[in-house]
Amino acid sequence: METLKTIVIFIISLTITTSCGEIFDAINEYFELGIYSKSNLIVILGWIIFLGSFWYLRELTYYLERRANMFNTFIKHISVETTPKSGRVENVYFKLAKKDEQYFFNIAPTDRNLKKIIKMLDNVLLEKKSVMCYGYDYAVKHFYIGNDEIFNWH
Repeated sequence: METLKTIVIFIISLTITTSCGEIFDAINEYFELGIYSKSNLIVILGWIIFLGSFWYLRELTYYLERRANMFNTFIKHISVETTPKSGRVENVYFKLAKKDEQYFFNIAPTDRNLKKIIKMLDNVLLEKKSVMCYGYDYAVKHFYIGNDEIFNWH
């Protein structure tokens, strides 16, 4: 219990300091007072780094899973239509119902995410190709939410 108390005091004193020089001064003060030996300090700092990296990796995993889930939920609610229905395709319409627009707007509007959305929409188009149509690669692709066109690409 005493060790835990000194660890907490040590961590608090380190977080109060603002620069690296002050952190090293605080560590030297603890060495001079005889509270810590160097081997104890190395073990304590090792545990702090281990627990911090464990927490960071857990949060990163949670973030990546949540992000992948957002993209997958978005793609599940997309419907695809082509004009004309047979022959050479001129336009491809990706439609998202107005009630499902939250799935699109939950994704952060960055260039990387937009490229990923376009790539995923192209993959959806590949899955839903009809044998009656051709020329999907040259068609203009439109993305709609309700009746509003959000963006298009070639």
